[in-house]
Amino acid sequence: MESTTKSLVGANEGEARVLIALVAHELRTPLSTLSNAAAVLRSVLVADPVAGAALEMILRQTRVLTRLVDDLLDPARIETGQLSANFESRDLNEVLTWAARSCESALEAHGHCLQITLSAGSIPVVADFDRLVQVFMNLLGNAIKYTPQGGRIYLNSTIEGQEVVVRLRDSGVGMNPATLPQMFDLFAQDHSTQAMSEGGVGIGLALVHQIVGMHHGTVRGCSEGYGKGSEFIVRLPLQVQVSRGGLDPSALPEHEHGGRGFDVEGIRLSGMPATTESR
Repeated sequence: MESTTKSLVGANEGEARVLIALVAHELRTPLSTLSNAAAVLRSVLVADPVAGAALEMILRQTRVLTRLVDDLLDPARIETGQLSANFESRDLNEVLTWAARSCESALEAHGHCLQITLSAGSIPVVADFDRLVQVFMNLLGNAIKYTPQGGRIYLNSTIEGQEVVVRLRDSGVGMNPATLPQMFDLFAQDHSTQAMSEGGVGIGLALVHQIVGMHHGTVRGCSEGYGKGSEFIVRLPLQVQVSRGGLDPSALPEHEHGGRGFDVEGIRLSGMPATTESR
């Protein structure tokens, strides 16, 4: 009986993966068309600041939707080992800032306050910029969804030895400690918290785990239980340059006590320029 049940579950999951992949594939074409049309209009209406700002918002949100569609396609890529990445030298603080910007609309809609504290100076890592943005957008998206209206979310980056450590903490519904070992499994869900959130399909954290692993990093999630929020900790190796004389200190980022920080009150940011879509 147990083996039969597992077979049925496996078959249902397989059908779900195929359906999700088909839907995602069909969505890519209209999204690409919308993005191209908005880009053309932006070039034509360059003299109109209001229209230009609105089109920038459309382009930004279209990119977000395209990334969400890619999220739906990525589980199949994970299973076949075809999840691609383009590695280059990047500043992790830029990644975090971009991810936060991309979540502005959702933060505003939920009335959350996002407090960001970044390590001073740049944080050089060898990374696929888009993939790491995907990681932190997924983690921020979960924090937003699983935190009641008007909650607080904290994002910070620090350097510890030869690693950069990113911590994301929220005041949300928390997680059942019994589900923590399976949280990064594909389609894994904590059904006991679904009624207290907008829910999900269990893809985001599996992608986070896979992408962080591709970057030779680790990710861990923890919670003290229901109503006590959650915290995710991502560790990534710093990029270092080695010359004949050994480690080049200039390859490591400068960092001071306290770092630099800014708050997102709902969607009002200090420390980053405002955008039209934040109004």
